[in-house]
Amino acid sequence: MTKIRKATYSKILDDGTKLYDYVEAVRLQKVFSRPQITVDELVLFLLSLSERPVIGRISLFKELFLLYEEIKEKIQIQNPKFVSYKYGPYSFYIQETLDWLEYSGFIERRGKRNTRLEKFRLSDLGRKIAHNVMQRMKELLGQNEIERLKKLRMGWDQLGTDGLLKYVYQFYPEYRERSEIANKFKNIKWGKGKG
Repeated sequence: MTKIRKATYSKILDDGTKLYDYVEAVRLQKVFSRPQITVDELVLFLLSLSERPVIGRISLFKELFLLYEEIKEKIQIQNPKFVSYKYGPYSFYIQETLDWLEYSGFIERRGKRNTRLEKFRLSDLGRKIAHNVMQRMKELLGQNEIERLKKLRMGWDQLGTDGLLKYVYQFYPEYRERSEIANKFKNIKWGKGKG
């Protein structure tokens, strides 16, 4: 059995990301495996769960957050590093990934950018790649879980931006901290009514 020496890193960022020097990074690359699903594949997977586009950038980020929360314990997935931000959970990494996916021709954005009317959908090329991602996800999660996630995506789409924000703030209150609009949404106590 090969003994793995403890990794040394040169710096830890505020979000917990560890920075390694080149020699250490090359050594670690040989030790650690690639995650089963990367962030760009997570985006393609979400968009492939429905033929309908995701409407609005805020909705897209919240749906990606909720999808990540749904599957992170079931498969090895690259951490998109969500942080509490202006409108709840936000990932700077996902923003860069979206720009890259659009530039590479895998996703299309329609409508006025950075508004609630902007639409995100797979391009023809993106559908081909997403098909491969979907096949791998079926192997990892099983067909029943894929069907459950499709229903969740349909429900998230129906909630719309405000509904998604209410849901996220209710069930993930730690993401309310830096939000500029959290006070707009009151906490709802779920349960049976009186009567």
